[in-house]
Amino acid sequence: MWPFGKKKNKQEENDNPTQERSEELPKEPIKAPVTEIKKSTSSSAFCMGVEGKFLLGKELLYAGTIKGTVNVGDEICIVNPGDYEISFDDVITFDTPNVVKAKIAKIEVGSEKSSVESVTDSKASIVFDEDMEYYIRTGTVFCSSGSKGDIIRQAYCDGLGNGLIGFAHMNVSDGVYARMSLNDMAEVARMFLGLISRDPAFQSPEMKDEITSKIGKLGTNMSKCIVNEDVIYTLYSKRTGEPKLFTRCFDGPNNTIRIDPPFICIFTEQTYKSVSNAYKDDTAYELRKIENGKDRNGIKKFLDATFYLNGATGLCVNYIGLTIAAGNIIPPPNYDGVPAIQIPVTNPMVESLILLVGQFEKVETEAEKKEYSAYSNMMFRELAKARFIAPIKIEGDVEHKDNIEAVFKENTTISFVVMDGKYGRPALKVFTDWQKMVEAGFKPEDGWSGNVMRLDQILDAQDCVINATSSMYPTSGIYIGREMFDTQIKQYIE
Repeated sequence: MWPFGKKKNKQEENDNPTQERSEELPKEPIKAPVTEIKKSTSSSAFCMGVEGKFLLGKELLYAGTIKGTVNVGDEICIVNPGDYEISFDDVITFDTPNVVKAKIAKIEVGSEKSSVESVTDSKASIVFDEDMEYYIRTGTVFCSSGSKGDIIRQAYCDGLGNGLIGFAHMNVSDGVYARMSLNDMAEVARMFLGLISRDPAFQSPEMKDEITSKIGKLGTNMSKCIVNEDVIYTLYSKRTGEPKLFTRCFDGPNNTIRIDPPFICIFTEQTYKSVSNAYKDDTAYELRKIENGKDRNGIKKFLDATFYLNGATGLCVNYIGLTIAAGNIIPPPNYDGVPAIQIPVTNPMVESLILLVGQFEKVETEAEKKEYSAYSNMMFRELAKARFIAPIKIEGDVEHKDNIEAVFKENTTISFVVMDGKYGRPALKVFTDWQKMVEAGFKPEDGWSGNVMRLDQILDAQDCVINATSSMYPTSGIYIGREMFDTQIKQYIE
């Protein structure tokens, strides 16, 4: 167990391996660090996850727990699993892309930092014969050429966990966070939350504020990374064509059922291979790439729509655990001072519930029935309060007043979009927001505009279908007939 929260003694404070030499990022060396390949002379494979670095005199030492044997003079691989994916069965050699070769100049062990020629299965600090700081951070792995991916991945987690959680007690500086990748931080979040859940000491009132503050700082730094990634991935529902929403139902007081706010899960480039393999034969969900693009705005656009149109209240990275609130990543729209009639129509709560219902492939088990019923009942309540956009085309003279009111002159016609509904009745097409309407093909450049309506205004004359965006995704929306309205929704009309 990592000794989080234990008071450091004086010697530990002096030897803190997570102490940054500088808050500035090191500059990339101009020349290749090693030009000649030399195989390790160790008797057994060597691997070490970097737990921290510190200065001793003028020497920069990298501390960690060595597995196997390493000698002074060995040339080893420097690997950053937080920057690219390493599978369990991969073999890392000097010729592997993104691997840097380095030569060990000194090995030191013990609190006295005694120099040794060789070390086996022990904590130690390593000094290189050239400046390698640009390539190395907490979680970087040093290993022999020919090391297996599973050993490297374990060393990576050991370096992050022992260094940042075990030794630093999650007192991580901005300089350390600045050098970490999003994948690094997601691994730290996974390990830290796992430790908290296993150890009752972390649930004590005395620890609550400290834990909350440290998780908050981690989440803030993850938020900064997310929108600046080149690529992220997320799961899409094959039934709705929208990002998969995660949530859970649980029993509340007085026989009520409560629903956690929905969120999405994104995945880093470093996890793509393993996640895509896990879902390659899945009938319900598929992994899709979200690219930031040349304008560096693609991820922001995706998250803005997912949060403020589809109703996801946050996201997790790589694992279900630490949920980062939407507003900490993308600020919500600000309509202060905007007249109510000019505020765009959006229905994030309604849309999230439509998608949660639409994601179900089947409703057979008691748990599935319970969840489906909970989402449906809440959806009916929200539908009663919502306003929707009906696509319309106007032919004739229209006078606009202050871009707010439209006055239709004589002989002006307004055309709505009506489809063949159920039971021989017509059904009016409406949408939860403008973007959904445009995605369905009703574009302003083609003469389409919108009319805002409530369900009780629509259902007097016909049925309606909400968010019929594509025939490929039949459950992306919902069909509301008169019977459903009268029995499930009407009671909640205010």
